[in-house]
Amino acid sequence: MAEFAALGVKRAAFVKGLKQLEREDIIVAQYSAYQEQLAAHHKSNPKARKCEHASLAPTAALAVLKSTATQWQGVRFVLAHGKATATRQAYIKVLFKDASELTFHMQGGPVPEFVAFADKSGKSVAPFKMGSGWTTRQTSEGVWVSRPNEPSLNAYEALYGDALRGDKSHYVTYEEVISAYDIWDKVLDFEGQPGTYESGADMREAFQAAVLQGSGPCLGPELGNCLSQPSTV
Repeated sequence: MAEFAALGVKRAAFVKGLKQLEREDIIVAQYSAYQEQLAAHHKSNPKARKCEHASLAPTAALAVLKSTATQWQGVRFVLAHGKATATRQAYIKVLFKDASELTFHMQGGPVPEFVAFADKSGKSVAPFKMGSGWTTRQTSEGVWVSRPNEPSLNAYEALYGDALRGDKSHYVTYEEVISAYDIWDKVLDFEGQPGTYESGADMREAFQAAVLQGSGPCLGPELGNCLSQPSTV
C-alpha cells in the first residue's frame, strides 16, 4: 500500500505549491431565476433556516490558480463550475502553447466518456495511447479520439471497489485538505454581488456576462478556450 500513500503525498505537495487565491482571481455569478426561487422556497417552507447572505450565493464560479513551483511557472489552472447552464458536463482540458488541446471528458453530453487530442502539429500517428480496453481513431477534422470499449464504473461503484481492494489512491488525504483550506480560506471574506446570467446559458456566456458586470477578471482567449464545450466526437 506504500505506492497509494505516495500518491497522496505528491498531490499534497502540488496543492501546497499553489498560491492563495485573491479576489481578482475569481469570477462569481448567479443565474437570473435564483432570487425568485429562493423567495419561493422560504414562502413554501416558512420554517426553513434562513442564511444571512443567501441572496449573494454564487451559482457559478471560476477560479484561476497559479503555482510557486518552478516547473509550473506560467501555467494557469482554471477551475469552473456552474448550475442551470446549457449542458451538464464534466471534463478537463489541457491547452498547449502550439494551440493543441487535450480533453478528458468524464460525464454528460451524447458521448459521456472519451479522451480527445486536437493535434496542431499535423502528425499522422496518435500522440497518446490509452491501453487495452480503449479504441482510438482520427476524425475527419484531424482530432484523435479514444473511447472505452465498455462503460466505466459509476462513481459509487468505483468508490466501493477501491474500498474493498484497500486502494486509497483516489481518496483525498488529510494533508491535501489542510493545504486546500490555506488556498481557499480568503474566499469566505470576499464581498460583492455576483453578476447574473440567464438560465440555460453556456459556461462561457455565463462568466462573460458576470465579467461585464464587474464580478471578476476579464476572460482572455485562453480562458475562453478553457470554457468552450468539448466537441461531439
